[in-house]
Amino acid sequence: MCEIVPSRLIISFPRVDLAGRSVINDIRENKIEHVSLVESMEQKLAKLELKPDPDIPLEFHLVEVPPGDENWKTTYLQFFYKHALLRELADPLSEEFHRAIASSNLHFTVAPNYQMSLAGAAGAPAPVSVKSFQFGPLYPHFRNMIGLRVPVAQPKPVKVLVLDSGIAPDANTAHITVSSQRNLVDPKNPQLAIDDVGHGTAICMVIADLAPHAEFAIFKVGDAKGRVSEWDALAGLVAKTDADVVNLSLQFGLADQQPCNVCGRGRESMASRSAVFENTVDQLQNRPQTPFIVAAAGNSSLAELAYPARFGNVLAIGSVTSQKQLSRFSNYGDRDHVGGQHANHFVLPGGDSAPGHLEDVLTSPGGKGWRGTSLSTAFASGLIAQKLGQAGVQKAGLLNKLQQGADKALQGYSATKYGNGLMRN
Repeated sequence: MCEIVPSRLIISFPRVDLAGRSVINDIRENKIEHVSLVESMEQKLAKLELKPDPDIPLEFHLVEVPPGDENWKTTYLQFFYKHALLRELADPLSEEFHRAIASSNLHFTVAPNYQMSLAGAAGAPAPVSVKSFQFGPLYPHFRNMIGLRVPVAQPKPVKVLVLDSGIAPDANTAHITVSSQRNLVDPKNPQLAIDDVGHGTAICMVIADLAPHAEFAIFKVGDAKGRVSEWDALAGLVAKTDADVVNLSLQFGLADQQPCNVCGRGRESMASRSAVFENTVDQLQNRPQTPFIVAAAGNSSLAELAYPARFGNVLAIGSVTSQKQLSRFSNYGDRDHVGGQHANHFVLPGGDSAPGHLEDVLTSPGGKGWRGTSLSTAFASGLIAQKLGQAGVQKAGLLNKLQQGADKALQGYSATKYGNGLMRN
């Protein structure tokens, strides 16, 4: 139970699913025992002065159940849905409803509210300031590795959505253009995403350095311990932001060595696979302007990609060192969420944690060195944003060009370890 938020379940179904609506109404009217409605996604976003993306045909609800009953209530709610569906089937059905209940990825889903964590987050002295960060001595070499030795003209603005720990209040002094910010963790400060740990600030500094004309939407989803509720991350994904690039330097499960708040023990990252998150990512691909969703492979040295990076339509980003070798901490693997070949697995610079050979992308006070697949993901998001900002570059076909142009001259290259190879400009 360590990987879930206790007492919380997420319900998702197509907006046209009348049976799903019926179940929610029954919960709202206290007709289903020991299940109460916490909020709908529309309500959560409205508190943040945001609206759901109309191109995502799903609605989402967060409900509360007794602690320890999460699995039982998941089955329990499916039982009520079956009864509601039978009632609706007795009436004439619209063609749209027919399509919804016949689609495997648009069905009524009840799932735990999984815990996620920022990949590589650690505490930072408060308050976080961009003036406290410095690019590491190897940073120019990392830039050169991906073919961006010097800034390239980027005449078109590109919208980058970052779901992370927030941003330093003085971000503008580091030429980070924040067009909007939202705090999904603290409802008392909905429009002030102040970074408590420095992770989000580090990510944005790398992206902004590579893509100076990027315009950032910063959604704070990580708390002061680097923990993320899936419900908050989903809110960031389904809000209408019209992002060109979505940076997810986070993963499902608890961070390495981070103690569980249920059992009290440290553990490796969990490989949870959320059906709700998966369906949401699938629907984002159906938008008229599909965003590039870029996610961290994970920092557990495992031979499998962490979720959400393992989803096949997400760009999974592992880390390499300055010597073009897989970083000691980086997860790797060539399988996607259904066991097929992951076509969108890349590697980018992320530093290294090998004793005697530490490599940092950035440093901050207290001897904190910033390295990990989180930073590799930032390199990928910045490179893609830079490409999209160039005149004449279109989203259509860009992914194929990145796949074809990736550098495979890596130490011990194999698709399992490096995917397509090192993403380059």
